[in-house]
Amino acid sequence: MNRKTAALLAVLALCAAVLCNALCMGREAAPTESAPAPTGSAPAEQTEMRAVWLTYAEIGELASGRDEAAFREQAAAAVAKLADCRINTVFFHVRAFSDALYTSALFPRSQALAGAAYDPLALFIEAASAEQIAVHAWVNPLRVASSGTPGDLPPDHPAARLWAESPDALIVSRGLWYNPADDGVRALILDGVCELLDGYGVAGVHFDDYFYPGQDFDDDAAQFAAYRTAGGALSRAEWRAANLTALVASVHEETRRRGKTFSVSPAGNIERCLAEGGADVRAWAQQGIVDLLIPQLYYGFENETTPFSAARRAWEELGRDTGVPLVCGLAVYKCGALDKYAGSGAREWLENSDILARQAAELRASEQWRGFALFSYDWAFGEKTSDIAKKELKNLAFVI
Repeated sequence: MNRKTAALLAVLALCAAVLCNALCMGREAAPTESAPAPTGSAPAEQTEMRAVWLTYAEIGELASGRDEAAFREQAAAAVAKLADCRINTVFFHVRAFSDALYTSALFPRSQALAGAAYDPLALFIEAASAEQIAVHAWVNPLRVASSGTPGDLPPDHPAARLWAESPDALIVSRGLWYNPADDGVRALILDGVCELLDGYGVAGVHFDDYFYPGQDFDDDAAQFAAYRTAGGALSRAEWRAANLTALVASVHEETRRRGKTFSVSPAGNIERCLAEGGADVRAWAQQGIVDLLIPQLYYGFENETTPFSAARRAWEELGRDTGVPLVCGLAVYKCGALDKYAGSGAREWLENSDILARQAAELRASEQWRGFALFSYDWAFGEKTSDIAKKELKNLAFVI
């Protein structure tokens, strides 16, 4: 750390100490649930979001070998730890591979919950409510499996049933994916969202960045040809993006009808979101079909190709142009690790323990950001927490 940075941190720490003393007088609460709003109304605007992602694997670890009573204890301990660190939001991974970490009539039970006969989502929401922490249902909408073919799926799997009706329903590229050009696929995903919104006291629904698996596949050739024959003028990449935008719009409509929040966590590079995954986040923001964008700015300040500050400014510009609220995804998992894609900045996360604090300070200096989200629970608060990560989080506490 250079002297200029150290001096800045000292000033920030002094100011934050006063703030922390005031906050310690009473824990700040996340917004409480309210009755569903009338059709078309926006969700209530909440205070600064301080969030953490809780992955399907981490939920599986909390549930592993435990009965309902033991899971309740684990959930209560986890949310108490989050509340002590002033986290007010959890993105709970309810569906990672067209499966369910909750009680679902549509999707098979996740293998991460093997041996657990209870409903971890319902129990976690109960524990989180006691600490006034909002829970959002985190869904991977298109990912079905990380490998294999449609023939490897059980015949009663929803993806297998769709594939039996239409081979165009699935994309086989770097695993198995739902094809959002298919009407049955979009209906299934939307039904799954409504199942969560109507069955649980979640504050909203959250999609991450698993959309199209790149652009170098041909599984939708027949659908695209039919579209062009019918007079469609879009290129294949534009058509794919339009299919995904239609899905996003339908999910937003259902969450808005219920007065809930629909958020998306795209990759940190705006242009690559569209070029690789077909996610036209700029259009989503312009059309108002997302309530919150949470870009994954998993970069250090010294990243050679995408330094944090440059990425932050690009998203701020999008926020100013479109009015979409922004929350920043921060990379706790990199603390104490070599950042192998950062070029000359590869050792930054190994040699510093104030990166998250400086990033939070930059976010706070801009009117575009509404908070931050940490990836992920285990790296920040669980067994994977490194000594450097503990120092990073301690320094972060000074500026939030």
